[in-house]
Amino acid sequence: MQWQIPRGAEIFIGAPAVPMDSRRVQALRDVVSRMAAVEEAHLPQCFIIGVTPKPAKVLVVIGHTLKAVQRELDGVADELNNLVGGSEQLAVWPLVMSDDMVEAVREANCQLFARISR
Repeated sequence: MQWQIPRGAEIFIGAPAVPMDSRRVQALRDVVSRMAAVEEAHLPQCFIIGVTPKPAKVLVVIGHTLKAVQRELDGVADELNNLVGGSEQLAVWPLVMSDDMVEAVREANCQLFARISR
């Protein structure tokens, strides 16, 4: 599931109140680390007024171009859905490195993967 976030929406990002199971976290890390277009991945909890009914975990994948990141996400969509499973849903939020939200995502300290050190 990918969010459509309206420009100017209020977004709250932080560490999840209930962390995801460590095996699932490792499995997600394995998937995103195979995606050449992804430079960083994070697993924070987000609440977006008017978009999400309650805070939700989100897989934030950051790369240099949205097109390349999206192409790779499309290729692993089923794998990501199977990893989460059950009643838990995982939203995916692709960002480009230059997006203003990247710093807020990093500040949540929920980094899952980084191709290079910052």
